[in-house]
Amino acid sequence: MLNRKNLVVSFVVVLLVAMLAGCAAGGATMPEEDVEISMDAAMAGQQKAMEGLMMGAATLSDSEISSLLTELIKQNMGDMGLLTGVTIQTEPGMMYISLDSPMGAVELVGNVEVVDNIVQVDLEQAAAMGMNVTGPLLDIVEGAINRALNSPELGVALMIEAGDGELMVGMDQ
Repeated sequence: MLNRKNLVVSFVVVLLVAMLAGCAAGGATMPEEDVEISMDAAMAGQQKAMEGLMMGAATLSDSEISSLLTELIKQNMGDMGLLTGVTIQTEPGMMYISLDSPMGAVELVGNVEVVDNIVQVDLEQAAAMGMNVTGPLLDIVEGAINRALNSPELGVALMIEAGDGELMVGMDQ
């Protein structure tokens, strides 16, 4: 009987170590600058997005896209939501996304691109509540995000590009 218990405990320990192999203490490398979140920036972002629908392309600043998404989360989820805000910072070819929640921040660093008319992310770093996610777990997080972005309800963007402090989305390449 003692051998079975040892075998079960050994199996559980090996399983736990394998699950935590992709985690380490720390956070993703995020820019130092703060992004202003305001209702005025959200309204400006909404106006640019609506104009972009008619014109075929839109360019939103980090403040506008972050404010717009934060206000949409507040309106749709209220106080009961798992997310309380979003901060997006962009550099050429790189996006830094911080999702705020009552339990802590989730940070994602990578690039957003369009592959076969589907928006996809290519993550370089991810962290949640002070724990880095690396290796195979990072691939799982990236795959889950890409599966969610593959939804037909999201529409099709033919061009998306992270610039210096702005995000460009368009219907032409």
